[in-house]
Amino acid sequence: MMYQFSCVGILLFSSHLLSTVCDTQSIRVLAHHASPDVCIVCDLDNTLVRPAGILGSDEWFTDFLSQCSQHPFSDYVRILIHLFEEIQHRVSLVQLEKDSHDILLFCVDSGARIIGMTARSCRLQNRTVEQLATLSLDFSTSSGLQDQNLGDSRSIYSGIVFCNGGNKAEMFRKLADAEGYRPSMLIVIDDRRDYLAQFKLLCDEWGISCLLYHYRGADSFREWYSRTDAVQELKKFIAQYPEVAESALIICAAFGMVEFSHPY
Repeated sequence: MMYQFSCVGILLFSSHLLSTVCDTQSIRVLAHHASPDVCIVCDLDNTLVRPAGILGSDEWFTDFLSQCSQHPFSDYVRILIHLFEEIQHRVSLVQLEKDSHDILLFCVDSGARIIGMTARSCRLQNRTVEQLATLSLDFSTSSGLQDQNLGDSRSIYSGIVFCNGGNKAEMFRKLADAEGYRPSMLIVIDDRRDYLAQFKLLCDEWGISCLLYHYRGADSFREWYSRTDAVQELKKFIAQYPEVAESALIICAAFGMVEFSHPY
């Protein structure tokens, strides 16, 4: 699939604008800037992909995490993370845009270096690559990165940096410093503005141009999110996968769901 874009608007950017966070509804913006001197850092969840249902989604995890974080029982957060990982092992992903593969392939063919980056921990590295493979999404050759364990449940695997909820920009800095690498332009696309702000600070420090895209294509899922629907989906999930019932029921206790009894 071929993509043709005008570069006139791009040439009008000042260095100030090149370090500004811009909203976008589509990852097609990446193809505007793909060239051999560009590095693209692409978030996964709620930017390229998301679960087919509510469970395991960013909005589901954020909602449940906010509740668990307020609870005096300190293990709730740890158990929620374990439940999230168990869910990911049992759910499939869907693309937010059906032509994501073609857009990324166009960027690669244009010579851009593309690195996947996610807040997921390395405990999900194999499963994440499996999930992406079903959608023909692959960063293993475009990233130029070698697999390695980075410690603290972080890793590089198959072209994806697994940050375990850490500072993505600092992870990128460490990788770039290890290579002695500085792109002429860094492009980052992520649905989280806080991560983009981290990259802005890094690029300002390095004195390089950057384009920071706040991906808004998943906003509707946040707007439509319902905790009631999430709980109902979790009940069905427990019935289908009783081996995860213990973790799920403990988390539900954080919500005061005493009626949420074990199905067996």
